[in-house]
Amino acid sequence: MEQNFQNENVETLMLAGMLQAGVLKYMLDESFTLVLANDFFYNLTGYTKQEHTALYQNFADDWPEWVKLRSAVTAAIGEHKSGYTHVLRMRKKDGEYIWVKHSGIFTDESIDGYPVVYTTVTDVSDIVQTRLERSADYDDIPGLVAKYRVLKDMNLVILEANERFMQFFRYDIMESGNTLYRKNLEKNLPVLASHRDEFLAGKPVSLVARMYG
Repeated sequence: MEQNFQNENVETLMLAGMLQAGVLKYMLDESFTLVLANDFFYNLTGYTKQEHTALYQNFADDWPEWVKLRSAVTAAIGEHKSGYTHVLRMRKKDGEYIWVKHSGIFTDESIDGYPVVYTTVTDVSDIVQTRLERSADYDDIPGLVAKYRVLKDMNLVILEANERFMQFFRYDIMESGNTLYRKNLEKNLPVLASHRDEFLAGKPVSLVARMYG
C-alpha cells in the first residue's frame, strides 16, 4: 500500500510540472524540512536544485514569512481539515519577491515520526497585485468597504476591501483564520440568512448588522 501511495505521488509530481506548478514534499517538524521538490519549484525560486539544496534545508531558512505558513498549517490541522491553502511571499535568487499560493494535502506518510505534507506551489503575483490595486481605489470611499463572494451557506468570502475595513477587523486578505471577521459574520448570520434569496439572485441588499470590535 505504501509503495502505491509513493508511486501515485511521483505521478503527481510529474503532472504538476506539466501544469506549471511547483510540488513540494516536506515534514511537519519544527522547521518544515523539505524532502523533495520538482523542477518547476526550483524554476520559481531562480535557483538550481543543487544551489537551493546547498543553501536551504527548510522553510525557516528560506522564507521570512514561513511563520505565517506554519500558523495556517497548524490551524488547518486543529480544525481536522484534509489540507490547507495559503498565500504568501517567496524570495527568489535575484532578491525579488513573488506571491505564491500553497495548496497542501495532509497524508498518513511519516518520516522520522513526523507527518508528511504534499503541496502545490503556484505563482499568483498578477492576481495579488490586481487585488491590491483595486483595494487602493476603495480607500477613496468613506466607511468600511468590501467586495464579497456569497456562498450558498451564507459564508461571505472577502475578495477585496479598503484599508479601513482591514484595520477595523485586523483582517489580512492573504491569511486564513481572521478571528474578528469570523466572529462578526457568525453573530450576524441570522440577519444575513434572512436575505439569502436576494444575495443569491445578485440583487441589491440593505440590512442592519451589529459590529463587534
